[in-house]
Amino acid sequence: MQLKIWSAETGQCAATLIGHTAGILQTAIVGRGKNIVSCSRDGSAKLWDCGTQKCIDTFTPECGVLNTCHVGIPDNGISLGTPDGCHTPEPGESFTEGKMLLLGCENYDFVGYGLCSRSNVFKCTCPSAVNCCTMISANCAVCGTQDGHLVVWDLRNMMTPLKQWKESRGAILSIMPHKQGFYSSAGDGSCFYVNEEHTVDWELTGPDCEPVYQIANDKVSIYTGCRDGNIRRYPIRT
Repeated sequence: MQLKIWSAETGQCAATLIGHTAGILQTAIVGRGKNIVSCSRDGSAKLWDCGTQKCIDTFTPECGVLNTCHVGIPDNGISLGTPDGCHTPEPGESFTEGKMLLLGCENYDFVGYGLCSRSNVFKCTCPSAVNCCTMISANCAVCGTQDGHLVVWDLRNMMTPLKQWKESRGAILSIMPHKQGFYSSAGDGSCFYVNEEHTVDWELTGPDCEPVYQIANDKVSIYTGCRDGNIRRYPIRT
C-alpha cells in the first residue's frame, strides 16, 4: 500500500511512502512535517521520514486494525516511557522528543506511546471500536467510538475515564480540539461542541441525518464534510 504526499503549490507528488500491507486509514504530522505517522488496517503505525521516503520505525500494539492516530504534546510530568522521554533519534527523525502517539483500535483499545522512546505508556479499553482520538489539552485526551460514546481521559491517570457518555445515536466520526473543549461529528448528522466541563454547549445545523465525516478549521471558520456532498462553513464562536 502507498501513502502519497502532494505539493499544494505545484500539484505534483512530492513523496511516496511504501510499507503498509493493508489500507492506510489516517496520518498525523510530527512537528514541522519532516516526519509523519500513519496507521493502517494491517495493525501497525509507522513513523516516516518524508525526505528520504523511508520508514524510521513501526509500532505494533497487537490490537488489530488501527483506525486512527494522533500526535500531541503532553504535560512535562506525564511519563513517555524513559527517564528522559527519548532514545537517540534515528537518522531523519526530528521533533519527536516530548511527544505522545495516540492510537485508536478496532478491538476497542486506546493505546499511547512515547513517540521518541517508542515505549508503550498505556493501553485502555473503550466501549466500542475507537474511530477517532485527540488530545484536547496537555493533560486530557478524548476518544470517539463506533457505538456513539465519547470518552475523556486524564493522561496522568489512565485507570478510569474522567467521563464517558453517549451523545449521539450514530458513530462518532471525528473530533477537533477547540479551546479547552472539542467539536465532534457523528454518523447521524449531528455536529456539536463540548466545553471544558464536558457538556454540550451548542450544535451545528445543516446535515439531515447524513454522516458528517470530518471537521476542520482555519482559525476563522469551521468546515464540515458530509456524505450529502456538501462542505459547510460556520463562523467560530468565541
